[in-house]
Formats: sequence, C-alpha cells, structure tokens
Amino acid sequence: MAYSSLDAQIQERIAVFTSELSELIRAAALEAVGDALGTNAGYQRGPGRPRKTGMPSPLLGKGGRKVGGKRVRRTAADLEQLMTDIHTYVKTNPGQRLEEMSAGMGISSHEMKRPIVLLLEKKQLGKKGQRRGTTYTAKGRR
Repeated sequence: MAYSSLDAQIQERIAVFTSELSELIRAAALEAVGDALGTNAGYQRGPGRPRKTGMPSPLLGKGGRKVGGKRVRRTAADLEQLMTDIHTYVKTNPGQRLEEMSAGMGISSHEMKRPIVLLLEKKQLGKKGQRRGTTYTAKGRR
C-alpha cells in the first residue's frame, strides 16, 4: 500500500509541475509574439492626433500653396511659364531625356510631364525614342 500512495503523490506532483510549466511556456510564447508584432503588454499607445494650433503649416510652399500630401493644381500662368522655360532649355540642350532635363533645370520630372505633353501637342517639341529612352528637341518658336 505504501507503494501506491507514494505513486499517487508522485503523479500528483508531476501533474502540478506540468500545469505550471504549461502556463510559463504559454506566457513566454505570448510575450515573444507580442515582441515580434510590436504589441507587448507593457506597451501603451500614444495620444491621438495632435490638436490644431494657430501656427502656419510647414507644408505651405511658395505662394501659400500646399507642398506634399494632396495634389496642388498649377495655375495657367504657372503652366505657361514652365512650358516656356522647358522650351528654352530644350532649345539650348537638344537630345536630352526627361530625367536629364529635370536635373539640369532643378525641377522634378513629375512636374515636367504635363508641360512637355502640351508642348508636344502644340508641335513645339519633337521626340524620338520610347519610354525612358525618349529624347526631346525644340521645334518652332515659343
């Protein structure tokens, strides 16, 4: 009989040990997943969007227009001036690609696309090549 009571005590201690070990492993796994996802239990999310202040936006550029974020429409005068500048540049530097022209003029290639399309439609620019290999030459007067 002593053997069976000893055996029962051993089995009970093994059951308690395995349940405690399971809890520790489960907690360690949750902590590892939280660390991997960046959502640890000790992490507290910061406050929401800051309140508006009376300060001017740092996104305002030349002429009080927004820079970055939402799209800004150019005025017809701005577009015409840019077309004139591009035509003059291409006249003095024929055979350059859009990336080269934008680097030479200090204007982003994205801003130059629309004026170049308009100059091509008006037949004031000519183009040769396809896609990124397209080179531009000046035609006519501006």
